[in-house]
Formats: sequence, C-alpha cells, structure tokens
Amino acid sequence: MAKPQRVKGKGRDEGKTLWRYQPTLPTGKRPTIHLGAMRESAANKFCGMIDDLIGALKNNLTPAPGTRRWLLDLDKPVYEKLKRLGLCDAAQDVNLLRERRENKELAKAPSLEDFREWYKSQRKADCELSTVKKQQSSLNNLISYFNEHEPRTKLISEITVEAAFRFQLARIKERAEATASKDIKVCKTAFGYAVRIGWIQENPFKYLKTGSEVNPDGHFILPIEDYEKMIDACPNSTWRTIIALGRIGGLREPSELVNLKWPHVNWANGQILVTSPKTKRYGKTERSIPLFGRLEEQLADHFELTADKSEYVIDNPTYRHRDANLRTSFNRIREKAGVPKFPNPFRNLRLSAANDVCRAGYTMKVVTEWFGHDIVTALKHYHKVIQADFDRARENDPFTSKKLTQNPTQARPRTAAQGSAEKAKASGMLIIPEAQNASVTPTGLEPVLPA
Repeated sequence: MAKPQRVKGKGRDEGKTLWRYQPTLPTGKRPTIHLGAMRESAANKFCGMIDDLIGALKNNLTPAPGTRRWLLDLDKPVYEKLKRLGLCDAAQDVNLLRERRENKELAKAPSLEDFREWYKSQRKADCELSTVKKQQSSLNNLISYFNEHEPRTKLISEITVEAAFRFQLARIKERAEATASKDIKVCKTAFGYAVRIGWIQENPFKYLKTGSEVNPDGHFILPIEDYEKMIDACPNSTWRTIIALGRIGGLREPSELVNLKWPHVNWANGQILVTSPKTKRYGKTERSIPLFGRLEEQLADHFELTADKSEYVIDNPTYRHRDANLRTSFNRIREKAGVPKFPNPFRNLRLSAANDVCRAGYTMKVVTEWFGHDIVTALKHYHKVIQADFDRARENDPFTSKKLTQNPTQARPRTAAQGSAEKAKASGMLIIPEAQNASVTPTGLEPVLPA
C-alpha cells in the first residue's frame, strides 16, 4: 500500500498539515485525492479503504464489510469524488443505500416483513447461509410478537423503545435467557442498519441490556461408554463415521461434513484437514485435527467400504447438505443403544470431545487450534465442571501439606510460655528458666533476707 503524502497548507490553510493520496487505479491512472487536514493515523486508514476498493475492482470481489460501512457514512463531497473515479462501482449496494437515504420517497420506513427480507439480502454478502437463517428466525419472532400483541405496529418506524422493551420481556418469559438475548442482539444490529439508511432516527433496541448467551442447561457430556454403545447401534459405517467425527474429532455437524473428502485424511501424518464455513468470515477457512485412535479405526473401516464409490468421506449426499436433518436418525440410534436423551446432540458431541482433550493435559492453545474456536468461546461454551473435578479435589486436597501429613507432631500449637520466650529472645532479653527463677532471692534497696 502506498502511503499518503504530507503537504504544507497555503493561504487560509497555512500552518496546517494537509494530506493527499495518489492511488493506482485498475485503468493505470494515478489521480490525486486531497484528504485535507487530519491526523496521520486517519490518513493511513483512509488510504487503506481506498486500496480495498481498488483491490475489489481488480479481482471482481465485494469490498470488506468495514470498507462498505465506511463508504456508507462518508461525507457527500468526498463520496462523489470517489464515485467519479469509479471506486464506488465495487459497492453497488452502498450506492443504492445512499440514494435511498437521500431520496425522501425511498427513505420511507418499510414494513416489518419488507425490512426482514431486505436485511436478509444484505447479510448474505458477509454471512454463511446458516447464520442468515438464525438471524431471520429472530426477526420472525419479532414480527410474530407485534402481529399478536401489538397489531397496530406495521412499520419499523412505529416501534418505540417501550415496545422493544415489552418484546424483550415477552421473550424472556417464553424462552431461555440465552435465546432471548440472541434475539435482542440480532434486532439491535438490524435496526442499526435502518438508522444509517435513514429509515428511523433512533434504534429502539440500542439501550436494551442483554443477558448471557450461555445456557448451562443445554450442556451435556456424553460418556465414552455411551459413545461405544451408540457406535454398536449404528445401522451402517456412514453413521458410525458421523458420530465418531463429532464425538472424537469435534467437527461441527453437519456444516463441516459437507466438504470433507478422503484426500483431506492424511493417514501417514495422522491428521485431518477440516474446512470450516462458520469461521470463514474471520479468515480461518480450515484447520487440522489429529487422527485419534478411535477415529482412525472408524475411518479405516469406512474407507474400505466406500472409498471406491465416492471421493467424499460421507458418501450419502443426503447427509452432506448443510440443512440436512441428522437429528431424527441420531435419536433413533440413541434410543436403540439405550442412551438417555440429551439436548443439542451434535453441539454436545463436540463439547464432549473438547472436554476430553482438555482434561488429557493439552494446553488451551492446542485445544482451541484443533477445535477452531478462541479461548473465550472455549471457556464459555465448551468446557464444563463435572463431578470428577469435585472427587479429585477431595482426593488431592490442594490445601494439605505433605510434610504435615507425614509428621503430624510438628503441627502442635505453642504454649503461652513458649510464645513469650520466643518474643523475649527476639528482643535480646535475658531468659531465666522457671526453676532457676524460683531459687533466686529477690533483691532491691532492702537488705537481703535469709533464704
């Protein structure tokens, strides 16, 4: 990236430090963009946004979300300058948003249903389809609430802060705190977009405080003994592989099963390359996990049966779809194995794997790299305190000294006399034993009395 150039101000700008930038456009031209007076850090950020727009034009890509937000809120004269240079062509959606905000007719607030569809189209650019569907579910809950309880509210501009608060209270009463918090966060983000476009003046969800999205009641660790029972109850090798990849490999299912192929399994090095659609937006498109012994056993058996039929590890295309319904068949296998029902089965398979690996003594850095989440997420959603931790605390009490256990006589309390003697010795006083002190005749100014 080229750096901005410092220019001395002239005339009324004399004494000020001005900046300008000469980027190289895809056409080869190098126009001069005057940035005006600003801090050097702001000038560097401005130039970085320009470079991102140029890169998007060269490679026929969509600019980064941060660049698009910056372009949407840019001052009109500067925006018009960039538009004349063709730099805004890579962000056509931003051009439409700015036109909508400036046009009074287009700036009219849409209905709740129209707003939901518009927001869906916006988030498809930077979110996975599964994430967009979850956001749509939260907005559907919002629409259902107002249709049922406040039917007069039709437009997003008619939702007040009080109405948003009532919606939050209703969600908390109906669902778990984590679910209600997720709905409010989605609404807060969506209505933030509406503010920037000009549809509403203030975000009614802005000041609503959300609780934790962690639901401890939904956490469950599947014991390895129950895992073995389910493996024995599986109808075929495909299902044995699916369960093993979730409980032993810690894959996100079904999303990370979609693109898993046999060439991704490195038998020699004992690794599996996993592509992760969920973390793609954060620059983490893939990760490597160990080929654990139990997992290798299932994969080797499945390889012999299906490798010549399909390049994908999961040979049945029905199970490779991101919207595949794996839960129904999973529950049949669980019931056949005699394993009690537990919530969020595939998420808890992954949680169980992460807990086992963490308790095996691997560092948090290794665990988070293998499972594809950061340390905060791991501690919040994947690591659980279990009864074995309390049992271990009783067996290995961290507050019990081994020395005191081996020689308990050292732990006797001191007597008052011993304590006084130690204090006197520390102060340099002459110490007289009690027996010797009893035989000494008291003396003073009076004559010595016979003993």
